[in-house]
Amino acid sequence: MPMQPAEKQSDNTLLPELMFHPYRVYVLHHVARTLVLKTSTCQYLRWKPGVKEIAEHKVRDFDRWTSSPEYAIRFDYWNEVAELAAICTPVQWLPTEKHHARGQVSPWLPPYVEMVRAFLTRSGLLMIRQWRQDLAWAANTRDSNDKIHTLLRLMRPSERERIKGHLGSAMKFLAMAEAIRRASERLLEIELPEEDELGPGQWMEGARKMLYGHERVFDAPPMDLRDFVGILGLDFGVKVRCYVEGETELGAFRHAVGLEGQCSFVNLKGNVVQRRGKGVAFADSLAEDMHDRVISVVVVDADRIEVVRTLKRAAREKRLHGPFFLSDPDFEIANFNVDELARVALAMHLEARVDDDQVNERLPKLLPSVAGARSAKELLVLLREAGVSGVGKSEKWGEALMTYAIAHPKFPPGDVRVGKEREIIIIARLLIRAQDVGYLRSVEREQVDPETGRMVSRQK
Repeated sequence: MPMQPAEKQSDNTLLPELMFHPYRVYVLHHVARTLVLKTSTCQYLRWKPGVKEIAEHKVRDFDRWTSSPEYAIRFDYWNEVAELAAICTPVQWLPTEKHHARGQVSPWLPPYVEMVRAFLTRSGLLMIRQWRQDLAWAANTRDSNDKIHTLLRLMRPSERERIKGHLGSAMKFLAMAEAIRRASERLLEIELPEEDELGPGQWMEGARKMLYGHERVFDAPPMDLRDFVGILGLDFGVKVRCYVEGETELGAFRHAVGLEGQCSFVNLKGNVVQRRGKGVAFADSLAEDMHDRVISVVVVDADRIEVVRTLKRAAREKRLHGPFFLSDPDFEIANFNVDELARVALAMHLEARVDDDQVNERLPKLLPSVAGARSAKELLVLLREAGVSGVGKSEKWGEALMTYAIAHPKFPPGDVRVGKEREIIIIARLLIRAQDVGYLRSVEREQVDPETGRMVSRQK
């Protein structure tokens, strides 16, 4: 047990003050479990003398049980488990062989570690498993909320120590089992099941990776556990980053995704070309997304040759996870025909709905003036010449286009693409769904095709 410096006695001698080691709560747990007095909550109201009879009967049982050799053996075993967990804990303080602090450890630690190694070797794997299994069962007995246990064990130890009550003691038992596991793995050079794999229940093959995104939860890098935290609805960080090349696209997809999602937007504004190294910076941003477990979605015009080259190179070099979309010739024409764009622009000019009578009346007169437009830039020039003002490349324009696309997700009759779903809708749906997709599961199952930009299944 830990000892405080001392209490001074009258003869000036110093005696160590014995302290209660936190792991002894495991012994108290079993004492409380085996010596609990159970009776009906209504017994006192129904038959008061019956309460006394039950209590006397239980006292005789307790006397018989606590005076038996079996109880003494169990009591010793509970203490043994608590003591073992305590002596295994300092092993985690020993740096690895290549760690820079290896030569700075306290002189008592290396021989202490060798003592623990010898004890674990003598005990054997079966006994190590039994100790840990019993601790896992005790944790479940105190509190059976397994997912909460996993979540809390990802907290800082200092914060986890503050948890009280049944949940706090369950955390303590799992910490004890973890101390034994880590010491055994470190000193015996083995790999043991993690604590949530012990106790009641059974894991199907691959289930841990599906739930947590990783087979080893408490050994995994913190970023790898975003899938699990996301399932619980506790991950409020960015999960998807959408790169666009102008205010129109920015306004459109912001409107579709909303302001409270986990998708962030980057307006490249044509700055991803290789001039002055900006293309390199863009590729580095895509690689950084992968490092942060963020899915990248890129929407740019197909005529940006250097942009396309940067994207395809990043995909080939595995520095991009997420699809890219190339609008041909530009975002507006790739997703709408000229008649539709003119209708939306006229509605904005008149501050009316796209199906308003004013719009329906004036549109036929406007269309001949803009029919020759081959790009959004040409269309906007022709619209201004025709007297349609207040329309230009802007987030407001993009929002209006997205609103129209949501109401009309497929190309209309008369368009060569009739019946085909607009790419703007495909991208918007992808951005929304990607916020709920586990990054590691996505990486495991699919990858981006460097030529098409689409996500394809990985070959087994």
